[in-house]
Amino acid sequence: MVYFLEEERDAASRCLRMVNDESSDHRIQLQSLARIIGVMVSLDEKDTVGAESGAKSAEQWLRSKDRLLDFEKMVLTNFRTMAGKPFAGWSKYYREILEKTNQIAEKEGMLTGMEEVQIWCKSRLGKVRMREILEGKKLVR
Repeated sequence: MVYFLEEERDAASRCLRMVNDESSDHRIQLQSLARIIGVMVSLDEKDTVGAESGAKSAEQWLRSKDRLLDFEKMVLTNFRTMAGKPFAGWSKYYREILEKTNQIAEKEGMLTGMEEVQIWCKSRLGKVRMREILEGKKLVR
């Protein structure tokens, strides 16, 4: 997760592959988050085919583990939509993800992955590195 937050995409991708190894005994929640972050990495790289494929694969995997909660479903739906839209229009989806994540958190509490997704969306809206959001240097309204 640190590699992702530092925007070290190659290292993040390597770690995600290790976490997503079905033979590993890592927690399902961590594997779930890793799959979502994998889609976020694809979106950051403007790899819309990889994002679409990754979102579909993540949703199927989450369903197979009986772990497709409202949060994951909402995020992956938005990611798939973003992958089919021009990059210039993605701000709308970052805002929607933030708004809906807050609504879900109010009802169900903070779930694994919510904070990471929020930080990512805020950094993309504010055009700053995720580290700056974490450090509170630049806050997005």
